[in-house]
Amino acid sequence: MPTTLATLFTTYRLPGRWHQLTVGGGVNWQNRVYYPFSVGDVDMRYTQGSRAVFSLMARYAVSPQLSLQLNIENLFDKRYNVNIDGQAFAGTPRNAVATLNYKF
Repeated sequence: MPTTLATLFTTYRLPGRWHQLTVGGGVNWQNRVYYPFSVGDVDMRYTQGSRAVFSLMARYAVSPQLSLQLNIENLFDKRYNVNIDGQAFAGTPRNAVATLNYKF
């Protein structure tokens, strides 16, 4: 597990005639991690350097009840591993999710 994690996200609603649009972004950062293991009599260590994964979002309020939102995660398609407690799995590559919300 990393010893230091930082998460920062923010949103901004545009003023004036663009008031229906909200934009935002953020970053998840962690310091380097390592996992010691042995292969036979040889002690080894898997190390991954610190990483920062950036995200963006945009939401448009079509009406007070209806909004459309687009989220882009891992904006720069950073390659990293997660859960390295004996096994390493590739982190989520860049992806986008569009959501349509309706409030009753």
